Amino acid sequence: MGTAEIQTEGAYYEAAKKWAEGRMGVPKAVGIIHVERIFNLQSGANAGKEIT
Repeated sequence: MGTAEIQTEGAYYEAAKKWAEGRMGVPKAVGIIHVERIFNLQSGANAGKEIT
């Protein structure tokens, strides 16, 4: 789980723009996901438990 944001300027956007040069068109925005919690997706006794 976490929060997401869209940036159209700033350091992350500029890094994505530089990476995309020669590979694809200029990106309109960059999506950033801040991971806050991770859960176990395996079946069994630990299924659904938060991983610390």
